[in-house]
Amino acid sequence: MFIMRGLVGAAFAGAEIYLPLLLSRERDFSPAMAGSILTIGGVTWFAGSWMRKRFDDRVEPARFVRIGAMSLCIGIASVILLVWQSTPVLVGVIGWGFSGFGMGLIYSSLSLLTLQLSAPAEQGKNSSSLQVAEALVVAVVLALTGTAFATLDDHSRELVGYLVCFGVSWVLAFMAVVLSSVRKFSRVSFDQPEYTADVVATGVLRLLEAVRDTIQDSGKPMRIYQAGSSEMFGAAKPPQSEATPFHPRSPYAVSKVAGHWY
Repeated sequence: MFIMRGLVGAAFAGAEIYLPLLLSRERDFSPAMAGSILTIGGVTWFAGSWMRKRFDDRVEPARFVRIGAMSLCIGIASVILLVWQSTPVLVGVIGWGFSGFGMGLIYSSLSLLTLQLSAPAEQGKNSSSLQVAEALVVAVVLALTGTAFATLDDHSRELVGYLVCFGVSWVLAFMAVVLSSVRKFSRVSFDQPEYTADVVATGVLRLLEAVRDTIQDSGKPMRIYQAGSSEMFGAAKPPQSEATPFHPRSPYAVSKVAGHWY
């Protein structure tokens, strides 16, 4: 959650900083007009938050995060096209609307997921950590892109400066898309506990029996690799090591622990 919040926050802020500058310096927009373009992102941010609430009971938060990250990535890609004079400004304006819409979906969803996955006594701490993580990543990214832009900000390389800064924002948004696509099986296991145990736990047992039979038939030693999961430790406090006691908190985690002990 913390990494995701930092990635999307820095991606959005990085593009938001340089979009008015690009419009005013390269497209001859007045400062007021260039700044007003950002209002579109604010309006669509509101729309994304409203839609998140509207379909709260039908769509899980993780899916909202994934859709929002994709929308943010598409929006920043559209803004990058404004670096070239041949691109209509309307393309970037619509793209910025996508960015704001994506942020509206992501922010409330991440907050909700953080509360859902935190123990009651840790909800306040984790919510604060979410904001601190975002502020830290945003500060680092803006410092780096600002330095790069100042270095490249001359008549011959000014477009390169925009491309670098917007490019960094797009890469961060794309990383958020990739991260949001890594779906944990633990939440699904609550809906399908029997299937989860059959595949994750009993499946290991079947594999071990097959290996045993193969060793007996061939007389050759064999080894298998059993992948673990952080879910096996559950509520165990970090730092964790191989000596940390297991504390599974989902059917998936319990099944992983069973497979481990098999």
